[in-house]
Amino acid sequence: MVKDIEVINRELQIGGRITLPIEWRREMELRVGSEVIMSKIDHKIIIEPPLKITSLRGAGKTKKPSKDPKREARDYMVGKLMKELKK
Repeated sequence: MVKDIEVINRELQIGGRITLPIEWRREMELRVGSEVIMSKIDHKIIIEPPLKITSLRGAGKTKKPSKDPKREARDYMVGKLMKELKK
């Protein structure tokens, strides 16, 4: 369930750049060089802070090691997001 929604307008700059508000960057602990996760769902773009390893607890319940753990984690988070959006 979505608890807090903030909406802002930003102008798309040269090279497709968008500046995130400083308050959001501080809250999400994003700094210059930080990686973010971007998803496109229908006509929506979602930008998320990087996954913390603790949020993946239980995500990879397999008997053998994954050959692509990043993809497995990404697929898991997309699944969680899709469930959230359907609520």
